[in-house]
Amino acid sequence: MPRLASVGRGLFRGQSPRANLDQVARQHLLPLLVEALAFGKPVTREVVQRGRAWTVHAEPVLGPSGAPEAARGHYVAVGESPDPAPVVGAWSYDVALLQPYWAPELFGLYGFPCPEGEGPLAAPDGFRLVEQGGWTRMRATLERMVTAEPSELTTVVFRVPRQDTGRPQKLAMFSHVARDEQGVPQALSGITMRVDDFDMEEDPGFAEQEFLSGVLRLTSDTLCVVDLGHGRFYAPNHPWSRLGIDMPREARVADAVHPEDLASFEALLQEVLAGDGTPTSMVLRFRAFGPQGWTRVQATVLRIHPNGAGGHSLDHVLCRLAQG
Repeated sequence: MPRLASVGRGLFRGQSPRANLDQVARQHLLPLLVEALAFGKPVTREVVQRGRAWTVHAEPVLGPSGAPEAARGHYVAVGESPDPAPVVGAWSYDVALLQPYWAPELFGLYGFPCPEGEGPLAAPDGFRLVEQGGWTRMRATLERMVTAEPSELTTVVFRVPRQDTGRPQKLAMFSHVARDEQGVPQALSGITMRVDDFDMEEDPGFAEQEFLSGVLRLTSDTLCVVDLGHGRFYAPNHPWSRLGIDMPREARVADAVHPEDLASFEALLQEVLAGDGTPTSMVLRFRAFGPQGWTRVQATVLRIHPNGAGGHSLDHVLCRLAQG
């Protein structure tokens, strides 16, 4: 069943098209959208509704593999020019490989040059390109997307800096999940579009994101997020190098922590995750610059969502790092 993502500048988040479109759109545009989605080709027709002539147009939004992922369209009085089409890009996400793929339009939407090549184009993880403070909310969104029913359209609005200019922009992401015969999630797919006029305060979780974003911007401490599900450090608010730590901005816990300290640190993370939100600290060795190879760091760990986030259990914690 077709689901509505937006009309003009308004988001509809998967509502019924028939309940939210006017008579011309219901009778003439909706069938063309379905046709464009089914056959993967644009279609234009002139129709007459109540004595007035209209030009109706629909076109597919192609996914990374070239198959239609969505459709967009418009109708205008014959002879008139339509408003500019919304900027939309399609994507897919291999759940087992944790690998996103983008259609060429989506690279431009984020401000990346589009890589050359044929077939699905491997892409950065858009969930981790969000502004500081937004990662925990996007992580909750990813969990919600994976656990959704196949017929459900999951949506989120977020802010992300363009990679070419650094200027922030608002994007809306729409997703649905594909499962195998046993019900195991295999892939996510959907579209992302720019929604600069959207009021972020209307979106669930925005206030919490703003608070965390402010903490990360204002504190002089080095903070990062530890994702226990994937065993990775994410989103440090300051360069690791200020503590003498030699590792990428996003790194595997097993690569960053000394092998002799790894089991104790992982046990601490699980203890904090299962606890009541009380911060817990330990001193451990991180990979460092120079011949010594390791530097002692005090890690203070705090569960971000003591009671879950929006009803979803999150397996990540906030970690403060300081010289040990």
